[in-house]
Order: sequence, then structure tokens, then C-alpha cells
Amino acid sequence: MPIVTRKVETNTEGYREVSVEFRAARATKLNARGVPRRTGRIRCPMLDASRTELSYGHKALPRTDKQALARWARALGLGPGSVKSIAYLSGPWYMGLYNVVRGDFDEDRVNAGLIVRLKRGVDTGILSTGHFDQLALNKLVWSIQPSLNGTMIDDTFLHGPTAARLYVNNDSMPAIMAHNIMNAESPRSGVGPTMSKFEMRQLLLGVLGQDIARDPARPGKTTRALSVRDMHDFYKYCVFPVPIEESLQAAGLIDVPVAIEI
Repeated sequence: MPIVTRKVETNTEGYREVSVEFRAARATKLNARGVPRRTGRIRCPMLDASRTELSYGHKALPRTDKQALARWARALGLGPGSVKSIAYLSGPWYMGLYNVVRGDFDEDRVNAGLIVRLKRGVDTGILSTGHFDQLALNKLVWSIQPSLNGTMIDDTFLHGPTAARLYVNNDSMPAIMAHNIMNAESPRSGVGPTMSKFEMRQLLLGVLGQDIARDPARPGKTTRALSVRDMHDFYKYCVFPVPIEESLQAAGLIDVPVAIEI
């Protein structure tokens, strides 16, 4: 059996990611495990990725009590207090005080919980039905890059040269929000757009993204960006981008594979 060693590369813009060879081997392995076919997924992709053991052998968030939440939040560079507040309010509204008192929350109640209800369907749509929706991811990327309209944003495309410098960044936010609002359950979306914008800018980009320099003439000017390759693998395979993998591993929460046998 061939073995592909994990190699981290830094491109000319300063973005760090695993090599395409390792990414392809990882996708082959995770597809064989049935990771993309998993159902009953949590609509919050960060929580969903952290509460499955299929990608790293054990869960990045091993429990949902306050101690585990605090350790996980610090590894992600988030404030433990804010993470706990969001977690405790993630279930039905009447469970909020109970969650605070016991210092825990029920992940099985998140999809029908207060935060999801307040958003009223204003989201990417990628996990909205409880499974990975390839078409929804396609449409999200097409909204950012209209020239790709009709292209399947899958492993075959993403492991090719066209995707090497394809990013989601702050400039993508208007297109992303237009896409998310189109998924709303009704025209009266309330606070849904505000909550969705926070998730996209502060969590997806803020936590998973990296600061890169896109203008060679101005190397000191950076923008926050997440490669579409990493975004796809995060939603589909529950795999974190390199800097997050390293932080979670340093915190003792996951073991990043150094090689994959295919």
C-alpha cells in the first residue's frame, strides 16, 4: 500500500495548507470511512466537526461540560465565556437556564434550538438538512466566483491548479450574505442576517482563516482568507485547516496523522 506523508506548504501569499497529494490521500481515506455520507449532522459546522471522531480518531470537543468547552475554546483562540454562553443558548429557549446551572448542553437539541430558530434559515445551506449538501456548497462558491457557475466544486476540481488561489475573504461577504439570505425560510428573516454575518465573518473567517498578502507590491497589507479547498474539507470531511489542527493538537485534543496509507 502506498503511504503519503503529511506535508505542510506555504504559498507565495503566506497561506499554509497541506500538500495536494496529502489532501487527496486524506479524501480517499475519509470517503472510504463514509464521512461525507454521515447523516444527523449538527448545523453548526464547527461543533459538528468537533463532535465527530471519524476524522481524527477521537473528538476535538470530547465532552460538552464547561471544562471541556473552555479548553476547546482556548485552543480555537476564542473566549471561553462567550463560547459557553452560545453553547448554553444553543438548545430550546426553555433549556437555557437549566444548561447554565448544570454547566453543559445537549448537542442533539442544537438543530431545533433557539439560535437556529432565530436565524430562520439564513445560512449556507450546506448542513441544513442534516447531511453534507454538495449543491449548496457549489452555489456558495458560485456566488463568490460567478465565472465558476456550473462547475462542480468537488475533490476533482479542488485538487487541480485552478483552485490553488481560490479563497473566501472579507471581500466575499456581500456575495456570501446574498446567498445565505436566499436560503431564508421567509422574507421576514428578523435577526437572521445579522447572526449569519457574525458566523461567516467572525467564526468561519476569523477562526479558520489566515492572514495573507495578496498584493506583492504591498507585502505588509494582509487580508483574512480561507481557501475554498479548506472550506470544502471542513464542511465535507470535518477536517480543520492546518493552523487549527496544530492548535488543537498542541492542546491535546486531536492527533493529526503524519502519514496516510491508501
